[in-house]
Amino acid sequence: MTGHALLEVPDAADALPVHTRSSVRVSWLPRGPRPHGELLERAVRDAVALPGWASVEGAPVPPRPVIDDVNVDEAVLWETPQRLTPAAVKATPNPDTPSGALPFYAWIAGEAAVVRGLRRYLVTEAGIDRKQVAFMGYWRSGRAEL
Repeated sequence: MTGHALLEVPDAADALPVHTRSSVRVSWLPRGPRPHGELLERAVRDAVALPGWASVEGAPVPPRPVIDDVNVDEAVLWETPQRLTPAAVKATPNPDTPSGALPFYAWIAGEAAVVRGLRRYLVTEAGIDRKQVAFMGYWRSGRAEL
């Protein structure tokens, strides 16, 4: 198994040694005084570059998928491949391909606004099939609960 885990933590002292026999690389991103998600967003954008067609001038641009804009102040952003509606699955770039069948899968959890931004980037800008990503914005900065 291969992969890359990007873990944003408050301080470098929060990074823990991780030992695995897999080929999963772990990158700790100590945030320090920066806002939640700043380092994580940069790391995700570096790890998942825009598809080639996006950088070729004059290349036909495939239609971008439409995703619901979740108001994280009023609702929990919790989207997993298993929870997609049949209409949402049909609107994906690979509607006949089951979840997890493509070579890329992302699991993203954390502060809701950060997760929402990463969802927009991966699905809308980078063109990742929604069935290949799980998004869980389970807490909101400055709020005790949603």
